[in-house]
Amino acid sequence: MAGSGRSDEKRYVPKPVATLVIIQGRTQLLREECDQAAVAYSAEQEQEGASLFSPIGFRLWTFLSLWLAYLYVLVEGYRDAYKHGYPMSDPEIDQLLQSDYTEMLRRFRNKVFHPEAFNHDAIKAVFDEHENVRHWAGQLTDGLKAYLLAYVKTL
Repeated sequence: MAGSGRSDEKRYVPKPVATLVIIQGRTQLLREECDQAAVAYSAEQEQEGASLFSPIGFRLWTFLSLWLAYLYVLVEGYRDAYKHGYPMSDPEIDQLLQSDYTEMLRRFRNKVFHPEAFNHDAIKAVFDEHENVRHWAGQLTDGLKAYLLAYVKTL
């Protein structure tokens, strides 16, 4: 369109980067579902003393598990992007990834997506620290979202 200041060129987002953006979108959706389930769980817990084995507790644990597992897939993609010619680095994200929670997340993801007992140590570790893990994972999710949005704009 003449005079609009917009370019008629289509942006090309390379497959490795587009894949990360898709994974990030899924991670964000799972986090939002987890956050909604956490609010409902807290309300039920105040009224009835809900457990993670109640329907709302199961919903919370399911979305938390999927969010954290997908988040680790995103972390792997962020770390490995250089292998595809798209090195990625951000001081805030890199600092968050120095946390012991990153290794906890890796072990958790492996156990969530492979048949293991629900009380495996890797799963129990996240369960025992779920509030701290959720806080850290929220910061990491937000940081990766902002980084990827900015990264795509540079292409």
